[in-house]
Amino acid sequence: MLEDGLDLLVRPVREGMIPYSALREKSMTLEDVLIMNQYLDDELHNREVARGLREKENDDANLLTGFEKVTNAVNHFPSKC
Repeated sequence: MLEDGLDLLVRPVREGMIPYSALREKSMTLEDVLIMNQYLDDELHNREVARGLREKENDDANLLTGFEKVTNAVNHFPSKC
């Protein structure tokens, strides 16, 4: 992390959204930089939510697989009738 909030300015450059020269030439306003940072924050949040949903789906699938194994094991016992 850079000091004095410089990371806020450099983050869009690091992520390939703008060239560093756009900052040096002042062709970008602070508002532009803030909008890009908000976009990057939202994108990161959405990826984290999607990852959490995928993990939950995998956990649910693993539970179902476990249930199916138990059900199949029980169905292999001979009937008492």
